[in-house]
Amino acid sequence: MPNYSMRVEWSPEDQVYLASCPELGGLSAHGATPQEAVVELSEAAQLAIDTYEEEGWILPEVRAARRYSGQFRVRLPESLHAWLAGSADREGMSLNTFVVAKLSEVQGRLSPARSTSDPGKGRLARAVK
Repeated sequence: MPNYSMRVEWSPEDQVYLASCPELGGLSAHGATPQEAVVELSEAAQLAIDTYEEEGWILPEVRAARRYSGQFRVRLPESLHAWLAGSADREGMSLNTFVVAKLSEVQGRLSPARSTSDPGKGRLARAVK
């Protein structure tokens, strides 16, 4: 698999390891071990690449490793902004520190229970309650 990214996760529903390649449309394979899933994915990816080449299709670009700056901008309703600012003030924290602390708390609660099929979807809203 020429430098394409891979993700390997345990699937509690299927009781197997799932390996997937986002660049190839989420192509996936499974195995009893992470290594077996990677081998199966590599074989499936090579078949997909062969098909691309036989059909004359352009191969998807390899994703570069993402780097994160530690900053992002969030737009939110004024009422939520006011609640966050008030909560931060009551805790004696800056708004930034308060939001980072709350997100860290939520991350800690979610990490052991992450789903492979839908990581995080809907959980943040439930966990913040």
